[in-house]
Amino acid sequence: LDFYVETVPGSRIESVERFGPDGPGPEGTIIRAHAVIAGQKVMVHDSFVTHGFDFTPSWSFFLDVEDRETFDRLFAA
Repeated sequence: LDFYVETVPGSRIESVERFGPDGPGPEGTIIRAHAVIAGQKVMVHDSFVTHGFDFTPSWSFFLDVEDRETFDRLFAA
């Protein structure tokens, strides 16, 4: 989340809840976090579950930008 907030204009972290020493996830990992990325509200969490696949599923943000310079900067990041 810090990466997106530092990189993408119009982004901020609204709240973060972390697992404590009693789990069930590893201490310090995210139970639930709410953020705004480029004006879009998102909710994220860390998964401590062992999954039955050997790749990392991912997701993408699609951003509208004002100019090529902003596009190039965000793409490079």
